[in-house]
Amino acid sequence: MPIHMIIATILGVWLTFMLGTGLMALVFLSSGTGHDEQVEDRLKGEIDIDG
Repeated sequence: MPIHMIIATILGVWLTFMLGTGLMALVFLSSGTGHDEQVEDRLKGEIDIDG
């Protein structure tokens, strides 16, 4: 395998892992600071649970 392909594969996997880690960190940060509770559920009264 060419060295450029190995380097590109390693960088691609590393960047994908770091992107996923960063997005998950933002999810936990958002949840921990209370920003999720500030979102208004506009469809709360319109959902028919009984069918």
